[in-house]
Order: sequence, then C-alpha cells, then structure tokens
Amino acid sequence: MNPLDPDEEWPFVKQFRESTMNTDALLARAVCGLDFVVDRWIPAESLVLVYGPSGAGKSSVTIDMALSMLHAMPWGGNPIDNAGSVVYWAGEGVQGIGQRVRAWYDYHKPDDPSSGCDVHWATASLDLSKPEWGAAVAKFSEGLAPSAVFVDTFARATAGIEENSSRDVGLVIYELDRIRKAIKAPVIVVHHSGKDASKGARGSSAMRAAVDVEIEVTGSENRVMVRCTKMRDAEPPEPIEFERVSVGESFVLVPAVRSATMTRGTQSALDALRAIDIPDGVANNVWKNACVEAGIAESSFFRYRSTLVKHGLACNVGTDKQPRYAVYREEGAA
Repeated sequence: MNPLDPDEEWPFVKQFRESTMNTDALLARAVCGLDFVVDRWIPAESLVLVYGPSGAGKSSVTIDMALSMLHAMPWGGNPIDNAGSVVYWAGEGVQGIGQRVRAWYDYHKPDDPSSGCDVHWATASLDLSKPEWGAAVAKFSEGLAPSAVFVDTFARATAGIEENSSRDVGLVIYELDRIRKAIKAPVIVVHHSGKDASKGARGSSAMRAAVDVEIEVTGSENRVMVRCTKMRDAEPPEPIEFERVSVGESFVLVPAVRSATMTRGTQSALDALRAIDIPDGVANNVWKNACVEAGIAESSFFRYRSTLVKHGLACNVGTDKQPRYAVYREEGAA
C-alpha cells in the first residue's frame, strides 16, 4: 500500500468514507426515529448490556428474548419487529440452557420459525479482547444475517482482561461494535452487577458509557424484574415483572399480573379476547364489541385493554396506527 499513490485508497479511509452521510440523510434518519427489534426495548443495530447479580435470571431473560425473536412472539408483551435467526454464545455451557429451552417450547408451543431460521448456540472458547476473535465472530454471524447476537457472559467472553480498566474494556467494546456493524443488528451482552448492585454493572464505567441500552435484572425465588436503566435517544420503557413458572425440571418466565390488578372486569376483557383470538390479532373495534356483548361498559374497555397490554397478557401485533390485539399467554400461568 503506497500512501503517496493518489489512485490507491487506504482501507481505513474507505471505511471512514462509507460511514459518512450528508445533512439531509442525517435529518431523514432523525425524522424516522428509532427502529426496534423488540418494540420499545431493543433498538436495531444497538449495543445492549443486560446485567444483574448471580441467580437473578439474566440468562433466563435473554434466552426468552432470543427464542421470542426467532418465533416472532411478543417478549414481555412487546412485539418483535424483526424476527429471524439468532446467534447465542453460551459461555457457561449449554446443559442448563437446554433444559430451559425445552421448557420454553413445552410451555409456549410456538409456530415454526421462518424457513431456514434457527438459534445458533455457540460454545467455543472466546476472547473478545482480541481482534482476531472479534473478526471471526463478526464474519460467522454476518453470514447468518441474524436478528441479534447474544454474548453470555461478558466475563466468560473476555478472559484475562482487567474489568476495571477502561483501556481493556474499551478494546472489548471495539470488537462488540465490529460485530454489531457487520450484522447491522443488536449485540446483547450479559454481565454481572458489582458488589454494590446500586452502582450498576461490574467493572469500568466505560461499558455503561458505550452501550445504547442498559437493562437491569433482579429476582427473587418466584419473580424476576426487568428494568431499563438507560435508553439512548428514546424514553425508557416501563419495567416488566416476570413470574417463574415451573415446567418439567426447569421453568419459563411469563409476565406477572398482581392480583389487585386482575379485577373481574379485566378478566372478562381477557376472556372476550381469548374467545375471538386469532394469530394475526383482531382489530380494536372487534375486541371492544366482543367486550360490550359480554356486558362490559364501552367506557371501561380502554382501561381494561391498557391494563392487559401493560402486564403482557394481551399485545398489539399490528402497528400503532392500525393496532391488532392478541392473547400473549394463558391466564392460568399468572
């Protein structure tokens, strides 16, 4: 490569040139707003950090999200806007994950994914502090055109780095961005919280500064709370509380509904939707008319609908302008 040859462009110059845009293109992108893979939670082409203490349910949350992306099933009541294959690197092994995946399929009984789509579970040793590994993961994943790449966990994928070093963490961020740009889809990283959970994820603050979305997972024996603590360029969504529901030797996460929330009217609205439920959803007026026929006051319908959507029992599988509602899960799991 001759830097003095005007007819020969350096690779880095080419890369920089291809990443630029004019003002009209910048403004057009701003008008369009964010595109999402998981509505309100996971923007397209974003870097996402999911963190929490050991045993809180971080991997359960991301496995649920990955399988929801594959099968275009709402996650926590939020529609999947870009379904397809997923790459999931499982640094802590697949035996336990296999049990959770089996439980997920036994519980949800989803339709088959789009032809050729699957979750590609990877278990190879990985060190994303090294550029050769970042390039390898980017090349492999790019060929699959996935909806997302999951890295579970940060510690397992970065063996040997000093997590409190902004330099070391910066090298890993560079490789995660390499993967994200190659696949033009989200990269979702699972990480542990520090000794003081109130201070967020473990290690250098460089990670929090770099990510577009930060999601905190906390849990108890029966419940898992998912809360967005950072959302770049958009309002963070409302937290989602999941319930651990036993299935065989494992469990699944389903959106929880507090008993005080599930009033008789809310239950009747859910029953009315279930009676007319179809995979593509029903129009708002169709659901409302079914509720009125069931004895629900029209003025109360919108409140019941809002409650059911908020808690993930019903979801909009249409668009904001032309909503279509469907049942998300069986009420008996609440």
